[in-house]
Amino acid sequence: MPKNQKITDTDLKILKILTENAKTNYRAISKKINIAIGTVSNRIHNLKSKGIIKKFTIEIDTNKLGYEITAIILLQIKGQSIFEVEQELAKNPNVYAIYDTTGNWDCIIAVKFKQVEDLNNFIKTINKNENILRTSTSVCLNVIKENQFFPINEPP
Repeated sequence: MPKNQKITDTDLKILKILTENAKTNYRAISKKINIAIGTVSNRIHNLKSKGIIKKFTIEIDTNKLGYEITAIILLQIKGQSIFEVEQELAKNPNVYAIYDTTGNWDCIIAVKFKQVEDLNNFIKTINKNENILRTSTSVCLNVIKENQFFPINEPP
C-alpha cells in the first residue's frame, strides 16, 4: 500500500473487530461501530483490494493437534541464494514463519513438529543444502505468547 493512502479510524475499528473474530457479520460490525451495513461492506472490500486484509482465518491451538515441538532456527545462507532458500523453506508446511534478517543470521524460521524425530530430520535435511552455511536451533520449552494475527488498537 502506498504511504500516502490513509487508514481511517473506522477502518481500524473494523479491523479490530475482525481480528477478534473473523466470522463477525457485517450487521454486527455496523451495530458495534454505529455505521451502515453498506459502509461496512464497502470498507471491507476496500481493505481487501488494498491488500490490508489478505484473508479471513481462524486461530488454531496447534498443541491440541499434536504439534508440541516449537523451534526457532537461525540460518546463514550464501548471499546470492537467500531468496531461493527462503522460497524453498516456505513450501514446508511445518515452517510457519520466515524472517529475512540483518546481523549474523540471514534468516530466522519458526517451525512446529509433532515429534523430536521430525524436527531432527528437518534440521538434517536443510543442513544438506549447499547454500545453507550454518544453522542454530533453539527448541522452545514454553510458548508464552504466539498470535497468528496482529492485534489492532482501537483509535481513541
